[in-house]
Amino acid sequence: MSQKSFAKISIRIIAIYIATYGIMYIPSIATLFEFDKIDDVKTIVMVVFSIITPLILSILLWLSSDKLAIWVIGNQNNVKPINADVTQLQTIALCTVGFIIIVTALPNFAGEIIRIYYSVPIIEGERILNTYHLSYLVTSSLKIILGILLVSGVRFWVHLLHKIKRLGLYEKKL
Repeated sequence: MSQKSFAKISIRIIAIYIATYGIMYIPSIATLFEFDKIDDVKTIVMVVFSIITPLILSILLWLSSDKLAIWVIGNQNNVKPINADVTQLQTIALCTVGFIIIVTALPNFAGEIIRIYYSVPIIEGERILNTYHLSYLVTSSLKIILGILLVSGVRFWVHLLHKIKRLGLYEKKL
């Protein structure tokens, strides 16, 4: 594997990580409906940009990963091959991204549980859930699940990436 390929894979992993953060803001749309701020243009713009900006950035990183890899490496005449298997690098990368997602989501998950417990008003002996905190609890839960799936199912994801990479390359014999 060349240094360019390694840099390209690294840039694409960063793009996936940024895209997951954009996707995780989708539950915040539920808070707009609870607080009747759907008419507030500033709020709509803020939520849309918090979702769309990371997605656009990740798509741009993914599409320009070749040029960025060349820019990062610099002079290609002195590039030496890296003695590493692509499968090993993908396994390490996916596990690292999964652990980062879990580590960043766990404090948010615990904090939202505490916020829900202490901020829920009790009316006639019944607790009423606030969808604002509930949506962030769901977001944190989804992040933890995504991280666990990346870490525990790393062989599946690496196998899937290799299958996607080989799509259309081989003709099937009848």
